Amino acid sequence: MYLSKEQKEKIKIIAFDLDGTLLNRESRLSDRTREVLEAAAEKGYHIVPATGRVYTALPKDLETVRGWDYAVTSNGAHVMRVADDTAIYESLIEWDAIEPVVSALMDDSVICEIFFGGRGYIGEKSLLVLDDFVPDARRQEYIRTTRKPVPDLEALMREHRDELENIMLLFADNAVKEQYFEYLDARPGLNVVFSQKYSLEIGGADTSKANGLRELARLLGLSAENIISFGDSTNDIAMLKASGVSVAMGNAIEPVKEAADIVAPPNWEDGLAAVVAELLE
Repeated sequence: MYLSKEQKEKIKIIAFDLDGTLLNRESRLSDRTREVLEAAAEKGYHIVPATGRVYTALPKDLETVRGWDYAVTSNGAHVMRVADDTAIYESLIEWDAIEPVVSALMDDSVICEIFFGGRGYIGEKSLLVLDDFVPDARRQEYIRTTRKPVPDLEALMREHRDELENIMLLFADNAVKEQYFEYLDARPGLNVVFSQKYSLEIGGADTSKANGLRELARLLGLSAENIISFGDSTNDIAMLKASGVSVAMGNAIEPVKEAADIVAPPNWEDGLAAVVAELLE
């Protein structure tokens, strides 16, 4: 038994990370999880992916699920209404906060990706060395198919400095990643998190999945106690702590499990579906 009767009565929003949480080891949505989510939507629950991905990079498997109506994207930079692809909330990076570190983001020891307008961009030269920075072939393919290569990423960043949702940094050397984390985390006005062992994600000072979900709940006339959230990585911890019921996947890293009320089976065993199915009983 995962949920008490009291918890079940309060839950109205089902929020979940994607990679490592909703999706299995092959980055696919299982038939079992799809069925449970669609059953929850039919019963009136709000089905809300909460992800570091930009809106246009949401997986095709998710798009085929009937009934989901909102999405928290770019680690909370945008809350999107699916019916009309409209942003109903945004929390962007302030240019004054990121501008002093732009030159460091363009160093050859790191690959930088920027996101604005619901799309991702990467330098053309970075794609030539992607194999050195991303060991996972599936992840490489995801990056190549969801990012638009541009000749001058810094120039594009400066051109769209008032629209920046998120910045992703990729590293070939973990020691370099740790150095960048310490450097960036100490900068005022930035929120630095990570969901992959070889990457860092930079958002605005108030940008988080937690704040995006709080704002969505407010707009729906609900509160944090009406949210159940699921996650597996560091960038999910704030969301879990801000939810009425929090669930860590069995494959989650230990700090995520410690932050959660419930530890479900891992993503490859449909852990999310197991908990939501009990909610619907």
